[in-house]
Amino acid sequence: MRFCSGASALRRYLSDASYFLYLAHLPIVFVLQVLLMNVPLHWSLKFPLIVAIALGVLLAAYHSLVRRTFIGELLNGRRYRKSHAVAVETASIAELANVTKRYSKTIALDGISLRVAPDELLAVLGPNGAGKSTAIGLWLGTLQPDDGVARVMGVSSVRGE
Repeated sequence: MRFCSGASALRRYLSDASYFLYLAHLPIVFVLQVLLMNVPLHWSLKFPLIVAIALGVLLAAYHSLVRRTFIGELLNGRRYRKSHAVAVETASIAELANVTKRYSKTIALDGISLRVAPDELLAVLGPNGAGKSTAIGLWLGTLQPDDGVARVMGVSSVRGE
């Protein structure tokens, strides 16, 4: 869990490239096997050689031919600029900052702070009356907080702000 929890440009890049690698690896591995079939090496040397060459060819093809094209956008769900650096976003997608919400005498949320970062998955679990729907309503802007701030993509969901 510790390895996968933080933002990493390398992990993001490999994650984006993985679907292309999955789709394109079979023909490349087949061609390499045919080319190396008559080379007098033991299989324990040929196998890692084929894997390393195939991975290098696939990553080079992905980076130079696929990543910034329409196909890369379809595979990754996003468009990348022509820069060579992979940007890691740190701004929050949704945030509740010290939010309190009351329904007459009932306190639904009492000073809750919650931040959802990019590439995070949020599951909202709890018993009836715990404030799950209220928190979502605050993010959507269908409810207004009594205190605190609800933001989505850095913009306050409070009307008039």
